[in-house]
Amino acid sequence: MPPHHEVICDVSDPAEVTYAAQAIEELVGAPFGLVNSAGICIPAALESLSYQNWLETVNVNLTGTFLVSQAIALLMLRAATAGAPGSIVNIGSEASLIGMPGYVAYCASKAGLTGLTKSMAAELAPNIRVNLLCPGPVDTPMLRAEMALSGDFEQAWAQETARVPLQRIGTAAETAAAAVWLLSSASFATGTIMSLDGGTTVAGYASA
Repeated sequence: MPPHHEVICDVSDPAEVTYAAQAIEELVGAPFGLVNSAGICIPAALESLSYQNWLETVNVNLTGTFLVSQAIALLMLRAATAGAPGSIVNIGSEASLIGMPGYVAYCASKAGLTGLTKSMAAELAPNIRVNLLCPGPVDTPMLRAEMALSGDFEQAWAQETARVPLQRIGTAAETAAAAVWLLSSASFATGTIMSLDGGTTVAGYASA
């Protein structure tokens, strides 16, 4: 097993991100890969969405991805002069590509990752590849917490499953495998927006 290190920071705080990047460089040197997977979701109808919840969602999902990518890309670019190209995978969502009622802040923050990814891919080539992975519903604590907000978890879970053409919820392992492929094996991919959603962005989002 390779050595395991943990560096904890608030991705929406520039000072903490700078500290984390420096700590990572001291621990392992310049990283070759980055997966931006930090994210939050606070469902709310437009009329009840608070400014604070809007800011918190955008700050973590979009600004956090920018801050971490900026800090780690600088380390990767230093190493690139020695022939060690880097790779960044941003974790978006089906919400990067479609609108979903009750998820204005989340959709906006995830859609922003599309522009961020494409711009970084254009700017950082050929030394760093940057791609966006857009999962559909995945069985995670965050999704389960969202379903519980309905007051009837089983019904909400059944409705969530029913809107997926493949008729099941994705797994974290499937998302991780796709991220690893984009990070390492997809050597000719940059600026790619890859859906892994069971077909939800093909079928559209059921308003119910």
